[in-house]
Amino acid sequence: MPPHRSKKMKCIGHIEEAAEVSKARKPRQPKKVLTEEEKEDADIEKELRRIARECKKEWEATLVPWVVNSDFRFPIGTMVTGECLIYCLFS
Repeated sequence: MPPHRSKKMKCIGHIEEAAEVSKARKPRQPKKVLTEEEKEDADIEKELRRIARECKKEWEATLVPWVVNSDFRFPIGTMVTGECLIYCLFS
């Protein structure tokens, strides 16, 4: 490994301070325990999301691909920086 990427040596005081900081971090919240009603609601929402995904896939399958107009004067992505230029160039 190149010398500029090697791990630098740290003094013992810095290591002890780092250990104290890591211990002083806020503990995680305990995992929420769901009731039976909440589990049923979650299952219903999961099923609704699955149905929505399937509907979206069906809808995307029915879309017609965009046809590029080759007679257009400007390339796709042309930036116009003013209202007057828009009227001049695209009308």
